[in-house]
Amino acid sequence: MKAVSDQRDGMSRADSDGDSDTNSDETDQAPPSFADANMALQTLKNFLVSQNTTPISSFDSLADLNEAVARMQSAKRGQSKITDFVVKRM
Repeated sequence: MKAVSDQRDGMSRADSDGDSDTNSDETDQAPPSFADANMALQTLKNFLVSQNTTPISSFDSLADLNEAVARMQSAKRGQSKITDFVVKRM
């Protein structure tokens, strides 16, 4: 969790630890796609469902994450042009 908060604050985990070559593999990887994020959220949902003692607030948090990913995906997609839906015939 600390690594996530460090990345959110603009620091990488390597910067906070002072050892930059141990995490070079993490920085060389491409960022996850929206499909990867959605699959991870589905996996997390399956895990929470399989646990008998999962509080409802966990599912609320998961729904918030799902909505955040959907908003990011929608914003990245942008607005389509009306001409994208019209087939031109000659």
